[in-house]
Amino acid sequence: MRAGQLNQIISIYGMNSITDEYGSVTKSLQLLTKTKAQVKFNSGSRENDSEYIYHSEIITFTIRDHYKVNEEMTIEYYSRKYKVLSIEPDVQHRTLTIKTERIIE
Repeated sequence: MRAGQLNQIISIYGMNSITDEYGSVTKSLQLLTKTKAQVKFNSGSRENDSEYIYHSEIITFTIRDHYKVNEEMTIEYYSRKYKVLSIEPDVQHRTLTIKTERIIE
């Protein structure tokens, strides 16, 4: 892959578990790294659910393969958070293709 195609900056977050003094476990997002990626919009839809209208998006990010990304991580792109659906490594081009879905909060 050509480095010029990695032209968007994304943030990769992992889940961090914190136990307080009472034994309660709280999970929060922790920034692991920021990297450049190629971003492709795959599909989107507008859905009605009860009284709410929300937009679902599926976006594919392509990054270099030296980052250890798994399905439990979250990606932030333009202040929107995406959950990882699948990760496809490309050994020949040394890249990871990450298929994600937007998290509706």
